[in-house]
Amino acid sequence: MKTTPITLLLCLFCTLSFSGQSKAQKLYADLGLNSQYFNYEEQNNEGVMLNREEGYLNGGTIAIGYKPTMDTEWRLSHERLYGSVDYDGLTQNGSMLHTQTEEEISLFSIRFKQSLGEVYGIPGLNWFVSTALNHRHWDRDIQATSMSLGLSENYSWNEFDLSIEANYKLSSKNIMIAQIGFAIGFNEKIEVDLHKIGAGKPSFNLGDIKGKHVNFGYQRLLGDASSLSVSLTYQYWHFDRSGDHSITTGPRRITISEPESDTHRAGIYMQYRSAF
Repeated sequence: MKTTPITLLLCLFCTLSFSGQSKAQKLYADLGLNSQYFNYEEQNNEGVMLNREEGYLNGGTIAIGYKPTMDTEWRLSHERLYGSVDYDGLTQNGSMLHTQTEEEISLFSIRFKQSLGEVYGIPGLNWFVSTALNHRHWDRDIQATSMSLGLSENYSWNEFDLSIEANYKLSSKNIMIAQIGFAIGFNEKIEVDLHKIGAGKPSFNLGDIKGKHVNFGYQRLLGDASSLSVSLTYQYWHFDRSGDHSITTGPRRITISEPESDTHRAGIYMQYRSAF
């Protein structure tokens, strides 16, 4: 199931590559590379840090787009990020714990973009509004040590994203690009692998999720049908504390919950676009 979005995009890309000339310049494909600094921190009810994960993630993006008019655009994209990051926190008995966490983060998104025209009084500065429906999935695998069993958690949620974008033409081939937006999550779920303590793999609702993002970059037009862009990116999410969830382990019944947390991701994104 994890390969379904990539397979779908590749099939659509191959289909569109053999489209007739009547669709020339209305269709495009994007290939991107992404490198990000990742910082995740959980807090207890008093706001004291419980654990922190920090390190670098790398991955890529594949997308296809369609421009039905000069002022409108649809884009379907899939992104994957991977990496091993440092984990610092506490064990159940309060001892300091240092280990690694294997991260795998994916995004499947469909976005609609509408041009709002040129900003009055500033030639060359155009702005846009865009909205997206996103599905995000995050596999978080905290590695075992001599003093801890390790833990695997799988987060998934949907997002409604609203963004404002702008570009400024420095010349006929050089463009500055920017985007700022916010996201509200829904259908938030977490699945925790507790087989090691005999409690199965319970799944329950996360707390509310809110996010925001800012991108700023440069685009170089390589010809009539291709471009290369480089952007600095920043993304942030806040997860509210979840409700309590009861599980059974042997003769005991215990209560678990997902604490409040904050995620920061900042990095650089390079993209090649080809229209056809």
